[in-house]
Amino acid sequence: YFKLKNYPLALNYYLRGIQLSEELKSDSYLQMNCHGIAEVYAITGDYKNAYKYQLRYDALKDSLYDEQTTRQLLELKTRYETEKKEAEIAILNKDKALQNSELKQQRLQKNAFIAGFIFLLIMIAIVLRSHHNRKVVNTKLKMQNSIIESKNAELEIHQREILEKNEELMQQK
Repeated sequence: YFKLKNYPLALNYYLRGIQLSEELKSDSYLQMNCHGIAEVYAITGDYKNAYKYQLRYDALKDSLYDEQTTRQLLELKTRYETEKKEAEIAILNKDKALQNSELKQQRLQKNAFIAGFIFLLIMIAIVLRSHHNRKVVNTKLKMQNSIIESKNAELEIHQREILEKNEELMQQK
């Protein structure tokens, strides 16, 4: 109705719009209606009411601007905090992965050391057993050699005796 220059009807609808905006607690519609009323009063020459609604319009405009700015700042702060926490989480995940890798490396080194130590013990046991077996075999061989030597000595004695008897027999013939 404002564009049709029916100012009384436009004023009536703007005032009803203010009531609805206040009931709905919609500051943006309230601002728009205050601006419309201020324009109607200015055009109709009621400058006192035009000024009053223009002030209310400006106050709402500033309030909405402040709310919007605050909301944007909160969104930026939230986004910053979120990105910061995500970065911290990424760093913590990298640290955890590094620690896991180091633990794995330490376990591998420990297991390799244990395996090497066990291998060394087995080799020492084999060498000691081999040395012991060699001693046992050498002892048996020495005993057998001494038996063989004593039997050889006996055989030599018997052979000499036989040779002597042969010579005696040969001399007797």
